Amino acid sequence: MVTVRRWIPVVLLTPILLTAAHSASSPPVARQATDDAVLPSSSLPRPGFNAAARSAGKLYFGTATNNYQWNDTAYVAILDDLAMFGQLTPAKVMKWSYTEPERGVFTWEMGDQFVALAEQRGKLVRGHNCVWYNDLPAWVTNTTWTAPELAEVVQEHCFNIVRHWAGQMTRCAPVLTRICFSDSWDVINEPFNDDGTWRTTLWYNTLNTSYIPLALHAAHRADPHAKLYINEYNTTGPGPKASALKALVRALKAAGVPLHGVGVQAHEVVGQVPPLADVKRNLGEFAALGVEVAITELDVRFVGLPPDEEGLERQRRDFETVVRACREVEGCVGVTVWDWTDKYSWVPASFPGEGDACPFDVDLEPKPAYYGVLDGLQEETSSASRKYGAFQHIKLNHEVVRARYDAPAAQWRIRVRVHRPTDTHGNSASGALAEEEIDDVADVLVTVDGSVSRCWMPEIVGIGGFEGELHHSAKYVPKGKT
Repeated sequence: MVTVRRWIPVVLLTPILLTAAHSASSPPVARQATDDAVLPSSSLPRPGFNAAARSAGKLYFGTATNNYQWNDTAYVAILDDLAMFGQLTPAKVMKWSYTEPERGVFTWEMGDQFVALAEQRGKLVRGHNCVWYNDLPAWVTNTTWTAPELAEVVQEHCFNIVRHWAGQMTRCAPVLTRICFSDSWDVINEPFNDDGTWRTTLWYNTLNTSYIPLALHAAHRADPHAKLYINEYNTTGPGPKASALKALVRALKAAGVPLHGVGVQAHEVVGQVPPLADVKRNLGEFAALGVEVAITELDVRFVGLPPDEEGLERQRRDFETVVRACREVEGCVGVTVWDWTDKYSWVPASFPGEGDACPFDVDLEPKPAYYGVLDGLQEETSSASRKYGAFQHIKLNHEVVRARYDAPAAQWRIRVRVHRPTDTHGNSASGALAEEEIDDVADVLVTVDGSVSRCWMPEIVGIGGFEGELHHSAKYVPKGKT
C-alpha cells in the first residue's frame, strides 16, 4: 500500500507554527489537541489581526494608543507585533491642545515620538486630528474671533501640522513590490449632531460650514499626497447622521474640495450594532461617492458591568459584524480599534459605569470579542481553529525552514526559524526582530506562510486512489516513502 505523508497548508495568519501530539490512529485535525505545542512561545502566541486583514485584502488592522502606555512592556510586546497591528492612531498627541498650545507656537515632541515609534516598527500612522470642537487650547476658545480671523487660524493650524509630518507616515512594502501607502489624516472630526444637523461649535458658529473646505484645502496644500478624511461617530449603519455625512461628501466632491475618505468611528454599544446587511450597504454607499472608507475607532461597550457570558458572546458577534462588513465592502480599506485592551480604554472615564469595550481584557488576555474580530476577517479559518482548539497551540513568529519525516520514530524532525524581540519594545536596534534557528520534533505539523507552506503533490503511482491520511509540503522529498 502506498503511504504518503504530506503537510496540510492552512491559510491562517502570518508566520506561525502549530504542532500537536496525536495517536497514530487518530486524524490530526479532526479532534481537539490535548498536548501543548512543542515549540517555545513567541512574544505573542496568538493569531494577529493585521496579518488576517492583509490576507483578506485590506491595507491594515490598527489601534489607537497613547505615548504614556509605552512604559507598559507587556502592552508594548503586543502593540509592536506587526502580525497584530499594522497601523497606529495617536489618541491624543496630535490634537490641537498638544500641537499648538499657544498661537504660532508648535510643540512637536510627543507627536514626533509617536511617529518615530511607528516608523521603527514599520507601521502606518493615521494623523488625528486637525479640526475638532474638543481638546482646544484656551487661546482658541477664550478669544472672540471675526470670521476672517478664525478662518486664518484654521488654515494655519491644519497646514502646519500636516506639513510637519508630511511623508513621515508613509510606509512601503518590500522594494520589489514598490507599493507604498500614503499618510491619512482625520482633518475634520465630528461635525454633526446625531440627528444630522450641524454641531454648533466655535467653528460652525463663526464660519458656518466654510471651515470644512478651508481646512481640507490647507491640509492638501501641506501634503498633496495625504489621504484626507472626515471622521464621524454614529455612522456605522443608515441613519440621519450617515445621510448628512453622505450629503456633505457629495457637495465637497462636486465643488472640487480635496476629500479622499470617510472615517466611520464605530463606537458601539453591545446589542445595538446594526445588522450586517445594513452596515455593508451603508459603507458601500460611502464608497460609491468616490472616497475610501475606514473603520477608525472601533469599540463595543457594555452599559452595565460586569458582563455575563451571554453578553460577551453578543459583543463577539457585534465586533464580527463591523469587521466583516469592512472585509466584504471593497472600498473599506482597514479597521482601527480605539485601543485593544480594556486596561487603557477611554470608555469608563467618559461613560461612568460602562466599559469592557475592547477585544482584550485588563490583563491583556483575549475575550470572545478577539475571536469575533478574527471571524470577521477570516471566518472559516478562525471558526475552525476555535472549534478544534487550535488557537492554544499556535505560535507566532515561527517559520518552518526544513523538515524531514522520521518513519521509524513516526515523527517530523523540523528546523524552525524563530523571530525574537531583542529589547523591551520587542525589536532590535534596527527595528527588526532578531532571528535564531532551533531543531525540534512534532507528531503533527501544520505550517503556513513559510518556505514549506505551498502545496506540492509528488508524482507517485497510485496516489489518486489512496484513501489514507495525506500531508504535503513544497519541500517534501518522497524518497523512501513508497
